[in-house]
Amino acid sequence: MPQVTSAQPVGAVGGTSKLLGVGNEFNLLLACCTVQAGPGRSERIRSLLRGPIDWAELSRLTEYHAVMPLVYRSLCGFAEDVPKLTLERLRQAYQRNAQKNLWLTCELIRILDCLKSHGIAAIPYKGPVLAETVYKDVVSRQFSDLDILIRAADLACARSALRELDYASAIHLSEAEERAYLASGYEWTLDGPAGRNLLEMQWRILPQFYSVDFDMDGFFHRACIAELGGRRVRTLSPEDLLLVL
Repeated sequence: MPQVTSAQPVGAVGGTSKLLGVGNEFNLLLACCTVQAGPGRSERIRSLLRGPIDWAELSRLTEYHAVMPLVYRSLCGFAEDVPKLTLERLRQAYQRNAQKNLWLTCELIRILDCLKSHGIAAIPYKGPVLAETVYKDVVSRQFSDLDILIRAADLACARSALRELDYASAIHLSEAEERAYLASGYEWTLDGPAGRNLLEMQWRILPQFYSVDFDMDGFFHRACIAELGGRRVRTLSPEDLLLVL
């Protein structure tokens, strides 16, 4: 039987590990999204930039996978190899995303303070909390709304409390319709002062018709503390977060 003697990874070219069957653009995207910096990462990016890059395709992939902050930060270190127009567009998008994320982070803290003042337990996840947990930086991830887990029994009180912050639902249900929705649904979306569908309050992870269910009381029992904007907030434990995502 023939023996494999080479330790070189499949698809490795010139010491740079590449995925077979995909273009340079996707391999460059992956290299840029590697969180841990190091000489190996820099060499991968530099090697890929020596080859042909369809910058329009890279921009499309970056937008599709919502990894613009990571791609921009990585390419900043290789500005001489990136078209000026591409880098400038990424810079502008990065700044817009940073401003939005910082505002949403402040808004999340304001919402949590409001709920706490009314005795309502809440667990934020995804959005700024996930960005801080994974990247230690809320501007390194793209998100456009806020997600909070609450208990179903607290939904009515939470909606009432958040009216103080000008959050309101765009839908209006009768008491019977609301009871039916609580039994079968999983989230209630609120419009905020800065736009529609800014806040999702969830009492389940998935609608009731899915075969998978989660122990919401267990989520609250196992919740851990995360730092967010200089504040300590509760969020899902790493084990629960892995299952939910």
